[in-house]
Amino acid sequence: MCAKYIGVVPLQNALVRSTLKLKWLKEYMLTLPTEPISQQLAYLCRAYILGLISGVLMLDKLENRVHLMYLCMLAYFDRVGWYIWDSTCLAHLCREKCRAIYPTSIKMGGCTMLLQSWAWYHMSFIHPRVERQSSYPLTNR
Repeated sequence: MCAKYIGVVPLQNALVRSTLKLKWLKEYMLTLPTEPISQQLAYLCRAYILGLISGVLMLDKLENRVHLMYLCMLAYFDRVGWYIWDSTCLAHLCREKCRAIYPTSIKMGGCTMLLQSWAWYHMSFIHPRVERQSSYPLTNR
């Protein structure tokens, strides 16, 4: 699957079951040639989006791996914009919050920035005070 969608087979130590280590993915993204062809750009674009999915939107608890199930969703770039990424991100965060309530749980995955921004928006007494005004009204609030 990696050879088909990102153009290279990762090293054996970069794969852990059906997940790919983000460290390897970041190193791979640095290999962009000076004059890339369109196929190479597509491979690196998929790798970058895969890194965004795992590094920002749907973090796992260890924050160092990405599941390969997301790779097949990036096969056709014209369809990626039609996916409902916001609901997927929210559902993943809710699942991680449900898992985090157990006493044995140490970390929580998911997009915690989303949880933090929701808390700051709805509980104004906990958000940080910023002196500099932004051009975005929601940011100012």
